[in-house]
This record gives sequence, C-alpha cells and structure tokens, in this order.
Amino acid sequence: MPKLRSELDADRQPERGPTMSPTTENRYELLCPICGQKFYVDAASIARAREAAKMGLDIPFRCPDCEDTESL
Repeated sequence: MPKLRSELDADRQPERGPTMSPTTENRYELLCPICGQKFYVDAASIARAREAAKMGLDIPFRCPDCEDTESL
C-alpha cells in the first residue's frame, strides 16, 4: 500500500511548540505561569508574551503539561 510523503517524512519534521532546551527556532526563554517550568519558545510566542505583559494581561503561554491539565 502506498504511503503519503507526510507519513514517510514524519520523523524529519521539526518539532513545533515549546521545548525544554534551546533550538534554532526556540531561542527565547519563557516560564510557564502555572507550574514555573522553564521552556524555550519561538520569536512569535515571546512577542505575544511581551505584548500581553505590557498591557497588564496574563501571559498567553502554557506548557504542554499544564495545557493538557486545563483542557480536562
């Protein structure tokens, strides 16, 4: 049975979302406001967090574990 290119290259796709260590894309350190763990995020995520902080809002970032817990 033929496979889709996305299935064949699934392990080659770069990881998306926050990471526990810096990567070429995730270079900016950000703490999860719920659990306090340190994660590294991309430029767009850190820009959203900074903008929210300027406006006095909660940071719109949640680590994967806290995000899963909130959705239950």
